[in-house]
Amino acid sequence: MSADSGDGRVQLASVTLKGWKVIAFLVVAALYTVARYYNRQQSLESAGREAVRSWVALESQRASLASHGLDAAPDSAELAELLRSRDIEINEMTGRGVGDNMVVRVVISMHGGPPPDGRSIRYFRLVHSLLTGWRVLGESTALRYYTRFW
Repeated sequence: MSADSGDGRVQLASVTLKGWKVIAFLVVAALYTVARYYNRQQSLESAGREAVRSWVALESQRASLASHGLDAAPDSAELAELLRSRDIEINEMTGRGVGDNMVVRVVISMHGGPPPDGRSIRYFRLVHSLLTGWRVLGESTALRYYTRFW
């Protein structure tokens, strides 16, 4: 709340907490922080996992299509390979960051083995929106993951 004092300056109202009000405020702030952290971890495990799996599957399909070229129509063996490229398992997913902006470390396997490119451990940057849920912004680095504290 602000009030104009007439000379162009704006005075802000101040709030003073004393005694039990400080303790109540700190308890409410701590509960809010714990609830946000717990909620974020739960949604990251389900929706975030699916967002990363879709990203890696589409990336794999893009590479498969690029290797076959755009001129020739794929035969049945190539189509089977393309469909198998969606068979991606996320064995482990851990995230670091605060709130809606995270860097995640993902251990990936395809068809029960390592991915064709040999990169089974990958890092991604995820953001969360109330409208779109978890979205992958792109790949990240191990350095960014391990130096991310908040």
